[in-house]
Amino acid sequence: MLKYMNVLLFNKILILTVSFSLIFALYLEYALNILPCKLCTIQRYLWILLFFICAINIYFKNSTKTLPLVSFFLLGLIVALSFYHSGIEIGFFNNVISCTPSDSITATSIEELDKLIRNTENKDCAFPQFFIFNLSLSNLSFILSTILLLLCLKIYKKNIFKNHG
Repeated sequence: MLKYMNVLLFNKILILTVSFSLIFALYLEYALNILPCKLCTIQRYLWILLFFICAINIYFKNSTKTLPLVSFFLLGLIVALSFYHSGIEIGFFNNVISCTPSDSITATSIEELDKLIRNTENKDCAFPQFFIFNLSLSNLSFILSTILLLLCLKIYKKNIFKNHG
């Protein structure tokens, strides 16, 4: 099947996959009030950028080699970031990107501290808030983006490197 899939069809599939992922993420955020951490937000921006690159690639009917390379690079960034995020969740990596609020929180009494703790939203990258089949969203993002990256490499390789041996 991959042998017969062309670049434009793959870009359409990629746009549908990215659209579903983004709609699901927005549903979780706004309907279920599951707020994204910083790494999730960065990944979301990368997915949005990938959506627009694929849309441009479809609009220009894949007439350039640059856009598939950009798509491949973006998918590589998403894979790396979701791998790092998953590693933070399982304790494999220490988080170098602060996911906690930068505001200086001060409490002068136990009651104020209790109120701060109870009213603070959990947006720490190390504590996933939603699971599907016992996989966190960053785990699912890693699996999905890895599959898409490998497909991207398979589909685009003929188009990008066709004149280079």
